[in-house]
Amino acid sequence: MLKLFCMGTYIRHNRSPEAPPRRPDHPTFGDEAAKGVERRLAALKERWSQLRSKAAPILERLVRKAPN
Repeated sequence: MLKLFCMGTYIRHNRSPEAPPRRPDHPTFGDEAAKGVERRLAALKERWSQLRSKAAPILERLVRKAPN
């Protein structure tokens, strides 16, 4: 069973360069994939800024309370 899995993985990842893509309508191909990556990156940046703004006052209080 493991041998069959390994063979399938080998065949799947070592296709000939002339072979057409398996699913050209799949979002991992072309511009749609790039748009999805850009959307996820924008969402991560927004979330990061929200977390930073929430953490800033807490960090300020900790710094003020910390002994020198």
